[in-house]
Amino acid sequence: MKIMKKKLDTSKFLDLKNDIVFKIFFAAAKNKSLLISFLEAILDPGKEIEDVEVLNPTLPKEVYEDKGVVLDLVVRFKDQTRVDIEMQVEDTTGFRKRILYYWSRLHQSQLQAGEFYKQLAPTISIAVLAYEEFKNTPDEVHSIFELRERSTAELFLPDMQLHFIELPKYDRWKKKQEQELEKDLRSTSQQPQSHLDQWIQFFKINNLSETQTQKLLEEPIMSKAFNALEEISNDPESKALAELREKARINLHIITSEAKAAAKAEGIEVGKAEGKAEGIEIGVTKGKAEGIEIGVAKGKAENIRRMSEKGYPANEIARVFDMSEEEVQNILKMPYKL
Repeated sequence: MKIMKKKLDTSKFLDLKNDIVFKIFFAAAKNKSLLISFLEAILDPGKEIEDVEVLNPTLPKEVYEDKGVVLDLVVRFKDQTRVDIEMQVEDTTGFRKRILYYWSRLHQSQLQAGEFYKQLAPTISIAVLAYEEFKNTPDEVHSIFELRERSTAELFLPDMQLHFIELPKYDRWKKKQEQELEKDLRSTSQQPQSHLDQWIQFFKINNLSETQTQKLLEEPIMSKAFNALEEISNDPESKALAELREKARINLHIITSEAKAAAKAEGIEVGKAEGKAEGIEIGVTKGKAEGIEIGVAKGKAENIRRMSEKGYPANEIARVFDMSEEEVQNILKMPYKL
């Protein structure tokens, strides 16, 4: 089927990286095919997903202006597999622990009292990230974590999967893929874009060139995605909610940054005060030690003088105090008061 080319001003589209826009887009019942396409691109490009049900399609009003609350999308497959999907714009403290906690909470929620563990279906977490989380894989846009034996890589169970899509890595990942195709002596121009490639580009829709946009529009599912996002972008309520959410995110970022700066400044002041106090304490301790050392040396010198006055030879004095005869002679030559 040939797709008609249409001129789109994507610069006016709402940002799909805004988590409210993300949820409105994928939770809409009429966009179910888009959600399925997106999930297939991430989970198993070669396997079709029969059906999905969004378990939390509504947007709780109390979180519109509370950026501290995560807006995730919980999906159930026909085989009862649960999938938790979220968009994460900024790196936050404890992100990995939170993802694992959300996974465990969703996994255990499947069982009711008295039911057997064998009834548990797989649980999957998917996080689309607008920042780089995994620094050791700079050109891998899709990271998958599973439960495996460390030495043999044997899969413990397929019931746990954590997927991360890092959007900033796209260009490096794309370049790496093209280089690998060139090594296989195949023309990259003849290779169709993968669905994952297409969806990642769609998340960057506001920055795509006209050529990239038109190429995506040639795919029926992506053409539908463009239309769906255009519709949301023209909806006054969706625009208002997205704006509120973005303002809340910016405010939280400012508050967090100011808190970090204040904590850093306070830490410096505390460090100075503690350093000063520690310096005084060290000085007192050092002074005390030096005083003791001087006292001991003075006492030893006085005893050496007394023994010398009583007629003890220098070599005998040196033996008593475990010193060289030369050291004894030097002490005896010194003024009486140290």
